[in-house]
Amino acid sequence: MTKTNGLISAVTMYLRYLKIERNLAGHTILAYTRDLRHMCTYLREVEVTEPRVVRDEHLVGWAQMLAKSGKKNSSQARMLVSARGFWKWLRQEGLIDYSATEALVLPKGMVKRLPEMVGGSEACALLRAGESARDRAWVALLYGAGLRVSEVVDLELEDVDFEALSLRVRGKGSKERMVPLGPVVAKFLEHYVERERSVDARAATTNTVFPGRSRTLRVSRQTIFLRLKQLAAKANLDPQLVSPHKLRHGYATDLVRGGADLRAIQVMLGHADLRTTEIYTQVDGRHLRRVYDGTHPRR
Repeated sequence: MTKTNGLISAVTMYLRYLKIERNLAGHTILAYTRDLRHMCTYLREVEVTEPRVVRDEHLVGWAQMLAKSGKKNSSQARMLVSARGFWKWLRQEGLIDYSATEALVLPKGMVKRLPEMVGGSEACALLRAGESARDRAWVALLYGAGLRVSEVVDLELEDVDFEALSLRVRGKGSKERMVPLGPVVAKFLEHYVERERSVDARAATTNTVFPGRSRTLRVSRQTIFLRLKQLAAKANLDPQLVSPHKLRHGYATDLVRGGADLRAIQVMLGHADLRTTEIYTQVDGRHLRRVYDGTHPRR
């Protein structure tokens, strides 16, 4: 048995978990493998071979080495996010009692201003304000599945799998991805497809989920945008603060608050670059600050 077996065995178990239980794509698994192998190599050099003996100084040393390596900030951030996921999983599994969050700090320059977003309570208000199944389906897809408005427009019937609770989405650059379809979102979408779309005369000429007016095959982005403004006014929300993109930001924010892995969020949102997703790492701190300010007696 070599000195690195403990750490390498843990990484192997984690990669198996990502592949089998998380069902991550092959190229994503390869990226995790490269990043974690780099970390293991460093830890072996400082004579750390077991996960349970890792402490802040070890991971800080690795992060500092990355900072001096000449790697781009985006590459450093990706590697640190991979490591964070690994150590978080080990702790959740009860294999260690150590939290690596404070040691693995993202490089300077990666933190950007959080986008404005529509949160859960506002999304619920928009759903209640909906006057049709189509209204509610739009809100559900934008907030509950994180789709871009263009992806809602391009959605076709064969892209929707109600049995598997998934959507095939065509994003920027015609890149396809699979997006989980939550039961609540599926309910709103299925209700629209089976009860409202089925009696829409325009639907007979197109396979798109949301047909447009008489001379168009699909609804326009502008139609969805303007309808959201109308629903916002009806729900007593500021129409200027409601848009398809802000609903999508609300989806990503809630995923982070729920503990979702950043790379998984990247895949679900269809971000080509992890740097685009990195802004959501700020959410947890902001949320905790609000909780603290609102509840702590000695704030």
